[in-house]
Amino acid sequence: MTQPKQLQNWTSDETIYILRTLTDLRSHYNSLIDTNYKESLKLLDMLNAARAKWLDESVENTQLKTTIDRLERQNNEITNELRRLNDALRQAETQIATLLSAKRGLESELIEYKNRFDQLK
Repeated sequence: MTQPKQLQNWTSDETIYILRTLTDLRSHYNSLIDTNYKESLKLLDMLNAARAKWLDESVENTQLKTTIDRLERQNNEITNELRRLNDALRQAETQIATLLSAKRGLESELIEYKNRFDQLK
């Protein structure tokens, strides 16, 4: 029995070409899926690495903020101590100036007494 004409065309060179093209397309599709899968995994790895680095930087940032706060407190304490010492220095300088003035007055008075004593001799 002979096959009908349509069925014979189904197994023709054109059909074989279509089947090969379909096979090639399927193979290409599978390679694209595999490539996209691998690229997606690489992207996920990169995102995880970025997240881990961000967390590390966040911890370091928190530590640096703590250090900055501590150093600012120390700076304020030192500044206050410096102001207190400068005030004490100014007071001491004023006292020294007052004492020097009193000393000069006493020296002058002593010279006067010596002169009077010499005159009385």
